[in-house]
Amino acid sequence: MLLGWGLRGFIGGGPLGAMIPGAMVALLLALILGLDQRAGALLAAFGAIGIGLGGQMTYGQTIGFIVVPETFSWGLLGLSVKGGIWGLSGGAILGLGFVLKQIRRKDVVIGLVVMLIGLIVGWKLINEPRLIYFSNLNDKPRAEIWAGLLFGTVALLGYLGFKGHARLPLHFALWGGLGGAIGFGGGGLWMVAGKALSELKHWASWWKFMEFTFGFCFGLALGYAAWLKREAISLTQAGSTVTPKPIAEILSTIATVVFAVALLWLEATIDVVCTFTFLGVGLLTLTLFREAWAWQVGITMTSCAFVYDLVEKLFEERGLGGSYSKLITAAITAALVGTLVARWQRSGKPMTAKMFLLLTWLAVFVSYLKSLPDLLPLGAHTIVELIFTLSALALTWLIVARLNRATPIS
Repeated sequence: MLLGWGLRGFIGGGPLGAMIPGAMVALLLALILGLDQRAGALLAAFGAIGIGLGGQMTYGQTIGFIVVPETFSWGLLGLSVKGGIWGLSGGAILGLGFVLKQIRRKDVVIGLVVMLIGLIVGWKLINEPRLIYFSNLNDKPRAEIWAGLLFGTVALLGYLGFKGHARLPLHFALWGGLGGAIGFGGGGLWMVAGKALSELKHWASWWKFMEFTFGFCFGLALGYAAWLKREAISLTQAGSTVTPKPIAEILSTIATVVFAVALLWLEATIDVVCTFTFLGVGLLTLTLFREAWAWQVGITMTSCAFVYDLVEKLFEERGLGGSYSKLITAAITAALVGTLVARWQRSGKPMTAKMFLLLTWLAVFVSYLKSLPDLLPLGAHTIVELIFTLSALALTWLIVARLNRATPIS
């Protein structure tokens, strides 16, 4: 998740970018725990959307507080709160992804709708009137949503508890909240160090160190949570593999292209702070009733999001592309990746490791393309790209070694 979060901060911002570490950590947990293909597909979708939710929070101005001595404490508190809620909401949805076999689809949908209602209540009660505000009221005040996410997560967990299915989601939510709070609050201290050691700015990417720290602590917490409940998780196996027919393969790819373009367009054009939550709930509902599309939501749409960001960086900012260039490129990406995912799925062979490596190396490759103008002369970003590459190589080696052993962690 350290790698995923570092990539998120470079090749995709907001909730769409946060789908990268969400999908990566879900896929790796599914692989390590030995989940079957169907369970892994659903977990990837729930991980991507669930951890993407926190990307709706604004925190740039909160970081601005932490580097000023007079507002340091408030900035540290704000980052810890936002990181904790990011971990809480992401952990709850990820945990829900582990228990889908045990819950009726209707109850999952109702729980997600209850979460939406709770989000709106918290947003209206606290965030919109700015009763507790962690951004700058005096300099282009930002719309916050941390309280909405908190209320929504509590509402979801409350409903799942009422139905008797909250144990794993609550477990992951609490551990995710702890890791997120420590990682974001503690990671913010790198920004303080950067201000004190300004002479190192050519070699040290302090913002990236903050993101790496957040990702490492968040991922460590989720990994430890999974290890603690590994026996309970083994009982949540879906017990089957989705192998769509050729016509379903074609339809799922076409649908993925349409949904990916619609998701990117709506997220970019609708000026509502919680747009992604509504879109995400719709996509997760889709995976419940069309499980063959779960891989497409977790892998293809995540990939489309960062390719969309790449086109914006390389073309539109230089006046080389029209207003639709990003959507056209995203559609092409969805068609190519979606077709590959559907064919792998139709083969019926284990594909969790393939999906993880595809997403990881595609994201790293996009980071290379995006960073070409910044790699020379050697400096801070060169070091960041080196961390990306070494992390991806280490993960690839670990996955290949585990596949050779072909045994889950005990």
